[in-house]
Amino acid sequence: MGNGPAGVFAKLVTRNSYNNGDAYNPTTYGEVWIDFFSDAAATQVLDVTTLNLTGNYQYTELYHYDTKTPQDSQTVTPASVAATGTKVKIYEGVLDQMNFIDWLAGTYNSYTINFKLQGGSGYYPL
Repeated sequence: MGNGPAGVFAKLVTRNSYNNGDAYNPTTYGEVWIDFFSDAAATQVLDVTTLNLTGNYQYTELYHYDTKTPQDSQTVTPASVAATGTKVKIYEGVLDQMNFIDWLAGTYNSYTINFKLQGGSGYYPL
């Protein structure tokens, strides 16, 4: 995967996630980071500041609208970030949310965001 030099590996990591809300509106918040390592087992942290790397990723936003006619939509967005230090934050906010419209009927609106690390020049995604 990727075409980077031997010894540079990147991994997506979720940090500081927490749940907020109630039974009718459960919401998970958190941060998404790209961490860099010098080994495929991701045990040796690596500072990539001098390597001039760009981290490539995509995020997918999934929406479900439960009205008279339920509708689902999905948006996929490619993105990149300059890689400096041993890790770089790429997102902070809502990771997953559900809002019940009618608890007994089981109707709800929901939002989920998923991240995927893409291959790039200079590193191997894990």
